[in-house]
Amino acid sequence: MFLKLILSFFVLFNIGYAFAAPIANLYKEEVVLPSSLSEEMLLSAAFSKSIEKVLVRVSGRADRIEGDLLVRAQKEAPAWVSQHSIVDLTELKSFGEEMLPAKQVSVTYYPQSIDRFLSDHALPVWGDNRPTVLLWLVEDHAGARSMSGASSPSALLQSISTLGKEVGLSIYAPLLDDIDNGALSAGDAWGFFEDTIRSASLRYETDTVLVVRMSEYSGAVSAQANLLFPSEQLEELPISAKRESEVASDVVLNLARAFSNRYASIQGVDADNVTLLSVDGVKTFDAIKQIERYLNSIGVVNGAQVDAIDGTNVSFKVTVNGSKQKLRDSIALENIISRVSVGALEPGANTIEFYKFNGAG
Repeated sequence: MFLKLILSFFVLFNIGYAFAAPIANLYKEEVVLPSSLSEEMLLSAAFSKSIEKVLVRVSGRADRIEGDLLVRAQKEAPAWVSQHSIVDLTELKSFGEEMLPAKQVSVTYYPQSIDRFLSDHALPVWGDNRPTVLLWLVEDHAGARSMSGASSPSALLQSISTLGKEVGLSIYAPLLDDIDNGALSAGDAWGFFEDTIRSASLRYETDTVLVVRMSEYSGAVSAQANLLFPSEQLEELPISAKRESEVASDVVLNLARAFSNRYASIQGVDADNVTLLSVDGVKTFDAIKQIERYLNSIGVVNGAQVDAIDGTNVSFKVTVNGSKQKLRDSIALENIISRVSVGALEPGANTIEFYKFNGAG
């Protein structure tokens, strides 16, 4: 049994696997505003603020939710609200330099309205099944280098946690216990020794690993972030922050963008492609239905159905809103079926996706 720590709460959970985590409340946002506002002004401000956060969370593209597009969404937002509630808060809240009585407005939007708006503007719709991320954070302050984890979270780690939750990312911190310290030093992480980092990360069983290195000296800041995928894939995130206060936002928003590009689809832009999946090791009708339900739950899949059955091998016809690679990446987030390599001379090697069922059959 492995240990997993959610950054948002710094609480340990006992789990078996840390594969893709469904994100709750993608289309819901809570906004805190001064109690002095009239109800009309309160709701207008709440809808305006919440719609931006929801659009960023569902698309993963904060860089596109701005300007005229955001103004248009804010005008249309009241028509997209499925429900809202207002609660008086017992504690004073900070607004600028003042501490004032406040109200919390919870706003839930119709998913169809949000998805349609994003699709109409050629923006991706990213479902709730999202990859988990293990974050190794190493900071260098005037030559003093240290790692930050669950037992000793730095201000930067806490900021990344808070922002990550806002945009719908499942980010986890290492325990930095004796096992971690023996497997990966601050120097290893700073030098980005990839094999050592991957080996030290195995105990957490997350889908991806993010290594963030930040250097600060006399107020000048530079940062690098490298995202490790399975199968030796690596992506460097473009971090341009010049101040320490900007690093967390730069890391989180670029991470969300990288995932959105990889796992989300753009309706009406990404063409529908029919892909045949051949799944071996399927012995029961219940297993067939389990796989079919799973395939239909994937965000980039528009439909999946059984095409043929031959003993324990079942073929599924899958309509994909996007490329085969997006389908492969999405399937890799779960452990229900696993991709199998076949020889070039295998019948269908270039046209069929081969998988094995990991269940009881």
